[in-house]
Amino acid sequence: MKHLDLVGSTTVITGAANGMGAEIARLLAPRGVHLALLDHDRAALDALATELAGTTVTTHVVDLRDDDAVFATAAQITAVHPRITALITCAGSSMLGDLDQLTMEEMRWLTDVNLWGTVSITKALLPSLRAAPAAHITHLASVYALAAPAGRIPYALGKFAVRGFSEALRHELEGTTVSVGAVYPAGVRTGIILHGRYAAAIDPAVAARAAAAQAA
Repeated sequence: MKHLDLVGSTTVITGAANGMGAEIARLLAPRGVHLALLDHDRAALDALATELAGTTVTTHVVDLRDDDAVFATAAQITAVHPRITALITCAGSSMLGDLDQLTMEEMRWLTDVNLWGTVSITKALLPSLRAAPAAHITHLASVYALAAPAGRIPYALGKFAVRGFSEALRHELEGTTVSVGAVYPAGVRTGIILHGRYAAAIDPAVAARAAAAQAA
């Protein structure tokens, strides 16, 4: 694998408005890395871009569940950023509830965000990443992609799939200039539980207590 130098090239980060995505942007910006930041939260993206003034940064509001919007956004990014050398997928949400409490729609919603959003942005940007002398894809999975707890079936389902996607893609890209990795964080104080969803069948007070307990 060729040496990967991010300085002066662009790193694309999904879920960049908050949590780990925003912190990664804050870490990279002072190092001379150009940034393309994606999220559905326009206000938070704009605030982060203002905070990172002095850095070459573009913001892109997109719903990662919308494949057409994802590919259109990827085209916008490549038009502005000619050298993309890294993609870091941090976008994700949470859903609390047991299987008998969750609807199929609720589970599909989370899978669309956590899995298919990761797949679509990776597919959309892969040609640009291939064009670089060296590039890397990092998928934020979860410790729940290694061991699945009760009450988190749709979350674990999507994260196990992200793990499988990452491993298979890594093998597909062997011998190319693009490498692939996945990260499996345990508890991180990002607020994902408090900002996520819970099954509509759960009493809101019970769900709030469960979310607060996990957030702590």
